[in-house]
This record gives sequence, C-alpha cells and structure tokens, in this order.
Amino acid sequence: MHDAIALQRALGHAQADAMEFGTLEGILGCVSVGLGWTLMPRRIVVQSAHARRLEMRAVPAEIGLVPTGMVSRRSDAPPRALTTLANLIRTQAMAH
Repeated sequence: MHDAIALQRALGHAQADAMEFGTLEGILGCVSVGLGWTLMPRRIVVQSAHARRLEMRAVPAEIGLVPTGMVSRRSDAPPRALTTLANLIRTQAMAH
C-alpha cells in the first residue's frame, strides 16, 4: 500500500487516505463509482463485472512488477499440481 500512496503523491495528489476492503470486487466496485483508485493486476480488472466502467493506466516498473507466490496453510504439503507446474516452468526456462 505504501507504493500506491507514493505513486499518488508523485502524480500530484497531496491527500492520500487509504481504505481497505476484503474482496477485489469490493475494491473495484468502489473505484467504479468514483471512490478512489487502486493498483491491481490487469487480468483481475478485465475479468471484473465493473470492467466497462474502469480505465487502466500503466505504472512505473518499480511498482508494477511484484513477486507472486502460491499461498497455502503452513502445515500442508505442496499440491501435486503445483509441483508439476514448477517442474514445467523450470524445463521451459532451461529450453530458452
């Protein structure tokens, strides 16, 4: 959230109050009716029921690229599908 506030200030918006929501659709719903703005992956926005009322703008690379990982309960072993996907990605990366 700090990067989002820093970006807002860099764009000339002195006031940077932050609101927090429990769902992505809740966030996009508020933005679609004019209650602020958000940073969110493009795919989430284009698949949203609110997409036709929203506009996406590019952001600087230093805040537009974020590390992503699969989140699971700490005590669970990684799902077989995740292991298979990881192996496929490694194989493809080594081929290029």
